[in-house]
Amino acid sequence: MKVPPFLPAANVLSRQSTDALTQLQSSNIKLSPVSQPLAPAEGVRSEGISVQLGQANNPPPRVVFEPPVAVRASSISNSEHQTRTSAGFQQQLDDFSFSLREKNRFNSAGKRFGELLNSGEKSYDQEMRRYQYYTDKTRANQPVDFSEFSISEERRTQNFDLSLTTRSGAKISFQLQSFSGVGKNPDTVLFESDEMTLTTPGQFASFNRTEVSFNIEGELTEEEQKQLQQFSEKLEAFASGYLNQGKPSLKDLNLSEFDSISKLSVTGNGGGQADLKLEYNNSDEVREIRFSFDGNDAELTLDKTNPLSYQQQGKQQAIEHYLDLLDQSAKKAKADDMQQSMMKDVLAAGFEFSQAELNLAQQARQQQTQQRNQQPNLQQGNALNNEELNQNRLFVPLPDFEFRFSSRKDQLPTDVISLQERGFDLSLSLQTQKQQDNGKVSIQQKQSFELSGSYTELPNEDGINFRRTSFDIKSSNIIYTESEQGELLSAMVEKQQSQRETVEDFNFDTLISTEKEESESASVENLIQASLADTNIAPGLLGSTLPLSSERMQQQLLDAVLIEVDI
Repeated sequence: MKVPPFLPAANVLSRQSTDALTQLQSSNIKLSPVSQPLAPAEGVRSEGISVQLGQANNPPPRVVFEPPVAVRASSISNSEHQTRTSAGFQQQLDDFSFSLREKNRFNSAGKRFGELLNSGEKSYDQEMRRYQYYTDKTRANQPVDFSEFSISEERRTQNFDLSLTTRSGAKISFQLQSFSGVGKNPDTVLFESDEMTLTTPGQFASFNRTEVSFNIEGELTEEEQKQLQQFSEKLEAFASGYLNQGKPSLKDLNLSEFDSISKLSVTGNGGGQADLKLEYNNSDEVREIRFSFDGNDAELTLDKTNPLSYQQQGKQQAIEHYLDLLDQSAKKAKADDMQQSMMKDVLAAGFEFSQAELNLAQQARQQQTQQRNQQPNLQQGNALNNEELNQNRLFVPLPDFEFRFSSRKDQLPTDVISLQERGFDLSLSLQTQKQQDNGKVSIQQKQSFELSGSYTELPNEDGINFRRTSFDIKSSNIIYTESEQGELLSAMVEKQQSQRETVEDFNFDTLISTEKEESESASVENLIQASLADTNIAPGLLGSTLPLSSERMQQQLLDAVLIEVDI
């Protein structure tokens, strides 16, 4: 038998040929001897061997693709003070789904602050991570060590930062930061020589991580420790309103309860919410509040050295009058609910004092009165004192203050008229001054109000696409009093107000009509004559004080001097 060139004889088959035959048999190709030789193909000779292709009894094995499975792993540092709250922070890292709106990862931020405050630690740092990676099903249960994980890229997704200073000078900082990113483990070296290095790629993974930082500088007094624990509960309510609902409320903090806090700063951003910033300063001389959220900015500065800072009679009436003025302004400017509440919360918070502050103020007034009784000829200069402000009760019973609000300026969703916008600015202030000249004491108290802005409406009228309304309102009340040796000589109030409003109608980018309205008013009222007329007391009986024994008279006088704005 002659052997074809490509197929060695049976007794001289090489190992390679044997392997080839084995492979041929396993691939559903049958080899059998035949009695008649086959006609050889061109260039090929064969004798006694036939190759027949046939169907195997068993179906060929199927290759099934199995996608890799997602596996998650966690790590946490400094777990000495691990609590259910901090465990909750780690659980909030478990979201790896894609979303255009980021999600909050700081539920129970105020609780965590309280836990660390109560832990006795003066410095604490902790990092929590959650990894997600993909691997084949057979290795899904094999843990991966991420201790040498290297971050390739990350971005900060959320931040909540608090810092405060107590009256004793201790400083506390508390910060939560969260990040998302990608990275990988180091490559594993399989072989290395001068000519080449073979490695296995390290495990690639995406991750979410949160950092917690807490630090105390100085020593807290027992009272401060107690108040700050109570403050952590208020902080939880404030943080929850901001982080979960996007509605931070200054009322939730109730700062007037915590006179141990002299300075406070809270900032927040990310987590699907607008940027927030709160600055609070409460010293013996001044109280300052600045609250910014979602492009809106409310600011109040209050002079605590003014004797009227702690005046109680008529105080609530005056505050409610100013809050009502803010409500009217919000309606005029088409303000949203958040803008309206920000204005009212900041203004109201400025005039709230703790009982401890009221007690200290009472002691200061008694010492001042005692000093004047011991030294009646002592020159008081131009500093205001309680007797001068309270003897006639013609002044607004509030300390000097300046309040400002600037709203977010919204652009219309159109490129047709680029100047159209919605937004407003408001200011409200109270300033008191005193002068002495040849024994006569003159006191002036001025209330000022300004509101300006614009808004755009879409009227249901043919040929009008946009209607823009711009407004500018100014008003002031100035109270003048003059006295000598404790006797009130004169008292009057001067009132001024001006309003300007412009309404413009547009047909796309064409101004088709403009209407303007302007008004001004001014008046002067003699407060002594008005008060005497109401009480039927003859002018000759007017002594060193106005007859204000009744609460009704006090209310009427306040109504006469409080600023009124026709909005």
